[in-house]
Amino acid sequence: MPVSLRDELVEIYEAAVASLAGDRLVREHLEARRDELPSKPTEIVAIALGKAAGPMAHGAAQALGPIGGLAVGPAGMSAPTGFEVVLGDHPVPGPRSIRAGIRLLAFVRSIRRDQTALVLLSGGGSALAEALPPSLALPDLAQTTKLLLAAGAPIDEINVLRKHLSRVKGGRLAAACSAARGELLAISDVEGDDPGTIASGPFSPDPSTYGEARSIVTARGLEGALPSQVMSHLRSGRDESPKPGNPLFDRWSTAVLAGPSQLAAAARREGEARGFRVIASTGFSKGLVEDVSRGYASWLDENPGKRMLLVGAGEPTVRLPPHAGRGGRSQQLALLMAAQLDRRRGMDAAFLAAGSDGRDGLSDNAGAVVDGATADRGRAQGFDVEEAIRLAASAAACDAVGAAIPAFASGTNLADLHLLAIG
Repeated sequence: MPVSLRDELVEIYEAAVASLAGDRLVREHLEARRDELPSKPTEIVAIALGKAAGPMAHGAAQALGPIGGLAVGPAGMSAPTGFEVVLGDHPVPGPRSIRAGIRLLAFVRSIRRDQTALVLLSGGGSALAEALPPSLALPDLAQTTKLLLAAGAPIDEINVLRKHLSRVKGGRLAAACSAARGELLAISDVEGDDPGTIASGPFSPDPSTYGEARSIVTARGLEGALPSQVMSHLRSGRDESPKPGNPLFDRWSTAVLAGPSQLAAAARREGEARGFRVIASTGFSKGLVEDVSRGYASWLDENPGKRMLLVGAGEPTVRLPPHAGRGGRSQQLALLMAAQLDRRRGMDAAFLAAGSDGRDGLSDNAGAVVDGATADRGRAQGFDVEEAIRLAASAAACDAVGAAIPAFASGTNLADLHLLAIG
């Protein structure tokens, strides 16, 4: 039985994600540099933070032996023997995130000067661990995060706010660490692979300022909506984050092991192995999902050749309506593409959008894969794709039409993968 175009895209996605598993990336990097690190595992203290914290910690233990440390990650995470495990909340910080952040800060402060700090960082750490200034409480942070997400603020803007409402982000953990040597290994889910942006850069210098944070609030029209305590803190400018050039960072070295461009490259290799003529989308896919879908639809109209595949990676944003349904940016983008393909009847095409971390938003799905018949299947099931898009109720719609890709533990976090194929 021939494989459908939709199934091919799912297989390309799964193969690309599996090839960049966090444990393998860390293990191979550390094995190649084993002679540069302390010979005794007890002289190394590891801190793993983010969605891929567990797999990255396992990779470090495989390469270095029985090291100890702290792993802060999402529910269901496991870590090697010798690691303390603390679970946080995601994508909106919750009570577990505050407990995780306080424990993380205390753990970092306990590292001795004669030890080497090995930091294993991946995206998601911003929400998973937080320690707040005394004037702020968790509801203030949660409300601020929700308002920024609903306003369609990109991750770089959200991170500027996060860094200035925190005692751990924006290089503050590096400032709290007394280790004479620090090694930061990161898996990137951000444009440009900037370590200062990944998980809000807890161990990297922060060029942003309180003034920039206030400007973002004003530009997004949120001055009257944010909690008054948040606005007061931003206006106070207390405890500015450590900046580039600060000598405290001289003892730190940083390596980004993989990012969105490597994810796209892995998908390209897999597509070419399957006989597709592959074109890589230029740059990091960002902006509103509506604009991204129109760009992909234009490519369809300009490239009607057979067995063609467009590969992109990034994290577009969704502007949420009041009383939004359940879903995520990848499923919302997939539904928009289903509507685009519905308007191009007769074209054999399919589109996939899914998170490399195996999850999409607050749903139970990793993303979705659609084709020209998806909208018809929705109508047959009583789901209007256009209405689901308006309500941002993408998860229920994708489940109903058989487009959903179930969530899974991928072991990595490299932004979202987008695949658009012509059969």
